[in-house]
Amino acid sequence: MKNILRSGAVLAMVFGLSACGGKASEAIAAMGKAADAMCACKDQACADKVSADLAKTMEKYKDTKGTKADAEKLKPIMTKMMGCQMKLMKADVPPPPPPADPAPADPAPAAPADPAPAQ
Repeated sequence: MKNILRSGAVLAMVFGLSACGGKASEAIAAMGKAADAMCACKDQACADKVSADLAKTMEKYKDTKGTKADAEKLKPIMTKMMGCQMKLMKADVPPPPPPADPAPADPAPAAPADPAPAQ
């Protein structure tokens, strides 16, 4: 869950991008690389690292303002990244425990005691 929040914070920073020279293009390219890295992850630890690295990378673009065109370019990238992250989160959830064995029905009747030997 914290990764989704972190990704949301990164998304908010990225949607602030604009056509300030090559900065917007650089940031969009960085997001694309991060989305590819997220989709290559096989476990949640990898996804955590990608999210943390992306947050650090996006720090240098935090003061850049965005255009609608930049935001439109980011939508498919963010959709891809979030989709891959959600798959990893679902895969990381352990399966539910198997149902408990039902209690056996009435136990088998005990065998009759041997009759006492005749004297």
